[in-house]
Amino acid sequence: MTFTPKRAGLRIDAQLTGRMIFPNGEEQTVVTKNINAYGAYLMAEKCPAIGDRVTLRLQWPFPLEDREPAFEVCGTVLRVEPLSEEGCCFAVKFEEPAGL
Repeated sequence: MTFTPKRAGLRIDAQLTGRMIFPNGEEQTVVTKNINAYGAYLMAEKCPAIGDRVTLRLQWPFPLEDREPAFEVCGTVLRVEPLSEEGCCFAVKFEEPAGL
C-alpha cells in the first residue's frame, strides 16, 4: 500500500473489495484503485453512468482494532473511463467525508 497526497485529501492506493448498489437495487462487485475521505477511484465489469448516485459497501483487507471490517458511503459518479469490453474505471465523490 502506498500513500499519495493529491487533491482534497491523502489518497490511499489500496484494493478494497465490495459492492456498488444503485438506487434501483441493482448491485455489482467493485474494487478500489485508490480512496480517500472524499471519494474513490474504482474498477468494475459494468460501467455506471456519470451522475449516477450509488452506495458503496467496502471491506477493509486487514483487521482493524477500532473499526468495523466494512463501511458504507454514498456518492455520485463523476468520471467514467472504459478499459475494454470487460470493464471500466470510474471516480465517485462521496456525499459526506468517509470516516477512514
